[in-house]
Amino acid sequence: MKFIEPIGIPTEDDQTTGQTSDTRPITKAPKIRRRAKYYQFTAIDDCTRLRILRVYPRCDQKTAIQFLDYVLERVPFRVETIQTDNGAEFQFGFHWHALDKGLAHSYIKPASPHLNGKVERSHRIDAE
Repeated sequence: MKFIEPIGIPTEDDQTTGQTSDTRPITKAPKIRRRAKYYQFTAIDDCTRLRILRVYPRCDQKTAIQFLDYVLERVPFRVETIQTDNGAEFQFGFHWHALDKGLAHSYIKPASPHLNGKVERSHRIDAE
């Protein structure tokens, strides 16, 4: 999972006149826009290197379950095991959902991102 911070989209209230004069008074204060947070969920198959990505506005168990169901619908083969980090989104509810789907679910060791290297490298490549 990766946090993605999108570039802000200008609104009509923004000053886009292109004038650079220092003597012109500003009639409106620029509108401060709150930047939305988005979270990237990534699934990579160890054998085929097939990569499935989805971006969500939240990072919680419900979203992780939605992503798991999305992945299982899209892959052209049967998934037997999934491996996740120890994030809160992959705990109790997600774990039992995976077991209900007939999947084995294992966690990597805490503070060991190198054990999830394919996903970490994928995120680094996306960031570049």
